[in-house]
Amino acid sequence: MIDSDVAEELEAEWVARGLGDRVPLSVVECPDRRLIRAASELALSVVVQDRAEVTALLPRRTFRRLSQRLLHDRTADRIATALGRIPHVSATIVPFDNHALPEVERRLERTQQAAAAEPALPSTRVRTGTHDDEVGVAAHQARGPGITPIGEVAWKQRVTVEGRIKMVQVGTTAGKSLEAQVFDKTGGVRLLFFGRTRIPGIEPGAVVRATGTVGEYKGHLALANPRYELLDSGTAHEPVPQPS
Repeated sequence: MIDSDVAEELEAEWVARGLGDRVPLSVVECPDRRLIRAASELALSVVVQDRAEVTALLPRRTFRRLSQRLLHDRTADRIATALGRIPHVSATIVPFDNHALPEVERRLERTQQAAAAEPALPSTRVRTGTHDDEVGVAAHQARGPGITPIGEVAWKQRVTVEGRIKMVQVGTTAGKSLEAQVFDKTGGVRLLFFGRTRIPGIEPGAVVRATGTVGEYKGHLALANPRYELLDSGTAHEPVPQPS
């Protein structure tokens, strides 16, 4: 997600067209608009956490005018190059014709060029099978009374957690649902909101405090329909680890 308004429009159209009945839509945080870096981190995290082979389909815009074909940004190629350096990840570029208005094309070019200016993938440190796998994604740090570090939450435990939303996923396969993946420096947990596909403020990059009972969803710890509060990143706390 580089533009939250565009992401919101995409989510609404995805649901309206019934696409969520077949494939959930996941919108991923793109810190500092570093598009290539965010794509690389996402691919690496899927390889590590899901132990999966990853194929990325990347759109490459094609233009009718020669000047556009020569000058347009080649972000897809740069993403493919970065992904190709990651084991178990491959990239396929899919061309499509562009029919946007000239001013829209220029705005999109400027946005993509700015997003592509940063390094593709930072140094990584991965400890497979633990709560503190790190794939270069900055995790939120919180501390305060009554707040449980996400890495310490347990099944059927009533907890309050704080963290930064890394990804939201919209799906309609088994009824409308919204999933937010929340991380602090100790781990991650999923917030599930059933019967809704859009909650204002629940979007990648937001900091949230949530309270609920820990359950299991597709092999991951999750809070179903939790009470939540959106926080300013400057007012959040850091959880104090509890003695074992």
